Amino acid sequence: MSTLTANVKTRVDVLGFCVEVRRCAQHSGLDARRTGELLLVVSELGTNAALHGNGGALTVVVTHTGWQVSAVDAGPGFTPAVLADAGRSDRLGRDGVRQPADGGRSFGSGLATVRRLSTSFTLQNAPRGAQAFAARDFSNSQGAV
Repeated sequence: MSTLTANVKTRVDVLGFCVEVRRCAQHSGLDARRTGELLLVVSELGTNAALHGNGGALTVVVTHTGWQVSAVDAGPGFTPAVLADAGRSDRLGRDGVRQPADGGRSFGSGLATVRRLSTSFTLQNAPRGAQAFAARDFSNSQGAV
């Protein structure tokens, strides 16, 4: 089992952390597809923390049987609409055009992607920001939540 942590404030911080996570995933025996899926989750949750949460802390745990990603930020927290949806919708309107998830701040497709790639996914507000947790258990053949 390997655990990595990072504080992220910018997209560059997130990209640098993704390089470390990639090395760790490969060292843990994850194949290219599973490594790519993990990196997508780390990138999305890290970018959300950096752009919408005034920066945050990421923790990634990787084993040969799965992974866990936790993001805690210092922002205003999730709106009730985002908490209620929790990535279940990718915000495609009837005409196929993405609809903003939260008053025009974002389109919300990233959290839907994280949900699809995870066997467990939760969002919650914390006293000082928002928390997102995603995990993937490779022994569960279903894959997504």
